[in-house]
Amino acid sequence: VTYWPLPGGWPASFEADVGRMAAAGLQAVRLFEMPDRRLLDAAWQHGLRVFGGLKWGHNADFDQRPALYSGARVALVRALREVAGHPALAGVYVGNEIPADLVRWIGPLQVRLAIEGLIALGRETAPGLLFAYANYPSTEYLEPANADFSAFNVYLEDPAAFGAYLKRLHHIAGDRPLVI
Repeated sequence: VTYWPLPGGWPASFEADVGRMAAAGLQAVRLFEMPDRRLLDAAWQHGLRVFGGLKWGHNADFDQRPALYSGARVALVRALREVAGHPALAGVYVGNEIPADLVRWIGPLQVRLAIEGLIALGRETAPGLLFAYANYPSTEYLEPANADFSAFNVYLEDPAAFGAYLKRLHHIAGDRPLVI
C-alpha cells in the first residue's frame, strides 16, 4: 500500500494506521519520502516492511541545476545513515516518475545514469537494502540496469488493457521481481 504524504505532515502516532494495514493483510508500505523511526518501529511491531522514497528535485532540470542532484546524493546518504539498519526498512525508491518531457529535454541516457548513480550510492551506503526507481509507462525505457527490482506506477482500470500491459512489464523486468 502507498502511504502518505498528506497535508499537515506526519501524524503524531502511526499505530492506528499501521494496525489497520496489518489487519487488512498488507505486508509492505511504500512511501514517497524516507520514514522516520516512529513509523519504522510501528511497522515492525505489526510485521510490515517499509519502502522509503528519496524526495528530491527530480521534477526539475537537475542536469542544468546540478545542486538538485548533489542535494539528492547528500539527502540519500543522510537518510540512510539514520534508518538503514532498521529491520522494517526493506528498500528505497531513489526517484518517482520523472516527467517524460523532462527526460526528453535532459536526455534519456543522462537521466538513467543519474538514477543508476543514486542506486549505486545507496547500495554503497546501505548494502543490505533493495533499491529501485518507480517508473511509469511514458518513460519505461528508463529502467535502471542496477535496480534490485522493477517498479511501475500503472493507472489502467480496464482489466484487458492492464493484463496486456502487465505482460510487457514482465518483459521489461526480465529476471527481476516486478512491483506494480
